Amino acid sequence: MDQPVTQAALAAAIGVQNPSMVRMLDRLEAEGLIERTAVPGDRRAKAVRLTAKARPRLARIRTVTDSLRTELFRGIDARELDACMRVFSLLESKLRGFGAFGEADAAPSSRMIVP
Repeated sequence: MDQPVTQAALAAAIGVQNPSMVRMLDRLEAEGLIERTAVPGDRRAKAVRLTAKARPRLARIRTVTDSLRTELFRGIDARELDACMRVFSLLESKLRGFGAFGEADAAPSSRMIVP
């Protein structure tokens, strides 16, 4: 996250509603891990950027998640994984049709999971 991203875009990317994202970002900002700035041309929007203090934590998170992902998918054939992801995509579409992700219809992308 070298470039700033809006709070709304972050909320959509991880599948939470904006109020939940704001609370989460408030805590990260209080710890000095992010900074928020106004978005030019949109008085209500805020852009979020990681601080230098967050970089070591982000590196550790990436190491752990990469290791977990490798272990999790070990021994699973690519065709099996593709079939599974197609089923998840279909289920996600059906859930969206039911309005299962709330007013913003935000759901994390299943593509975020697969290596």
